[in-house]
Amino acid sequence: MTLTGCFKDNCNREVTYIQPQPIYKTLDEIRVDVNVEAEKEMENPGKIYVYGQYIFVNELHKGIHVINNTDPQSPVKESFIAIEGNVDMAIKDGVLYADNYVDLLALDINDPKNATVLKRIENAFPHDGETNEGLLVAYEGKTVTEKVDCDWNPDPSWRLLSDSSDPSFSGAETASTDKNYGTNGTGLAGSMARFAAIGDMLYIIDDEEMYLFDITGASNPTSTGTVNIGRGIETIYPYKSNLFIGANDGMYIYDNTDPQNPTYTSKFDHFTACDPVVVDDNYAYVTLRSDNACGSGWRDEIQVVDISDLNNPFLATNHIMEEPKGLAVDNGVVYLCDGHAGLKVLDNLEEWDITLLDEVTTIDAYDVILVPNTNTVVIVGENGLFQYDRTNPVNLEFLSQITLK
Repeated sequence: MTLTGCFKDNCNREVTYIQPQPIYKTLDEIRVDVNVEAEKEMENPGKIYVYGQYIFVNELHKGIHVINNTDPQSPVKESFIAIEGNVDMAIKDGVLYADNYVDLLALDINDPKNATVLKRIENAFPHDGETNEGLLVAYEGKTVTEKVDCDWNPDPSWRLLSDSSDPSFSGAETASTDKNYGTNGTGLAGSMARFAAIGDMLYIIDDEEMYLFDITGASNPTSTGTVNIGRGIETIYPYKSNLFIGANDGMYIYDNTDPQNPTYTSKFDHFTACDPVVVDDNYAYVTLRSDNACGSGWRDEIQVVDISDLNNPFLATNHIMEEPKGLAVDNGVVYLCDGHAGLKVLDNLEEWDITLLDEVTTIDAYDVILVPNTNTVVIVGENGLFQYDRTNPVNLEFLSQITLK
């Protein structure tokens, strides 16, 4: 017994995880010409934006698909605007604003098949400067499988895919009726947006700052300053005279009565998780998911926040979901992208007993837009782009789809 007490058991397990790998670009690689190419298949769609008869779909870090949606039953892919590092967009008066890694571009899209750059604002977004490797502009996931000690813990920035010590383990993956739609020639973004064009101002958020640009002259955006919000900022949603900003740890409310100077009103705190938000009347709807890329969230749910007093928002109800992501709301009916569980149409969320009006389970849904002045629902997800008619919310009618490559 004395001898065996001197030895330590060897305990190993095998794990597979996605490890972020840095991507570097030189300024010359970033500031390449923006080209309009022939339409191409979607491979990795992200943010969506509706403007007039067009749907614009981001192809992550590569550019923007332009889709003519004059007939939602037969959408036509018209062209692809190739923009290095593009993730988000907004539009006003025929001018599209898009990020190009650290730069901001303004493009004339009155004829989307012949889009041209009107202005480039270099270094619109802060960075640490160019090193010998270039600028650190993004990360891409590298799948790693290795044997580790039983006491090993993953880095918080990694996404654990499997763990031999827990066979049931599975990792999570990583829009709305905006009442400001159409104001001064702007379009409508999804709930995952980091860009918001409101009247004569363009607001852009990153991890902790909100950047303000005057777009009174749409083709000549001018930086007017920044507002420090806080760490972990994710999404921005304008509603009436306020900006609702989703963050890892809560929802910030900013008074936008003076568009040149948004001011802090209040914050609603929640546990750390990914967090888009939409608003309708006296309620804000916040989805939280336990994606470890967003922090230490430990459950997936939608929270209904009473904002009748903007200075004192409080939780009205919360409901457990599968993998909630983007969402949209119209007169209290919420269209929720529930990840691999699909799109859910929900009513009475302010009550503890909610009503499931309809669901589409064949879509791995990411974000959704309710196209203004129509009954069309646009959904983007890992399967592609889908459209439904919501004339009868209890029986969504399929219109069309554009599948992935």
